[in-house]
Amino acid sequence: MMRPSNGDNNRPHSRGSLGYDRLMSQMMDERTSTMRPELMTVWCTTRFNAIHHWPDAPAECGWLAYPHHHEFQVRAEVVVADEDRDVEFLLLARLIDERIEPKVGEETLTWSCEHYAIWIADVLADEGFDVFEVQVSEEGLHGARYCPPK
Repeated sequence: MMRPSNGDNNRPHSRGSLGYDRLMSQMMDERTSTMRPELMTVWCTTRFNAIHHWPDAPAECGWLAYPHHHEFQVRAEVVVADEDRDVEFLLLARLIDERIEPKVGEETLTWSCEHYAIWIADVLADEGFDVFEVQVSEEGLHGARYCPPK
């Protein structure tokens, strides 16, 4: 779409003109016709502390090869059937916490954010949840997002 030049509101596609309104309406019709069916999700957040390292870290990030601490932040999103607390997000967070706490340790020492995200999604799926997305980050700064296949 061409932008109007210097406030020329009489052009066919300038904001406020009938042409612009028709164009925007057409674009919205095209967009909504290709979107997936209606979907409702709920999400929760939680966090946990862990030590990890990346034994094969590249030289530019050599310090990552040594064990270091992070507060991992989790955001898990699951599909729900309706708007009446089909899944209570407080209980969803509690479930993640209960499963993470005994897991973190020697076994997870080399786990990445990606690995944690996949593992959490698998835990939730095993509990019967339709997992839409799981995100895991280091201190909320950098992380991974996993969307399991349907």
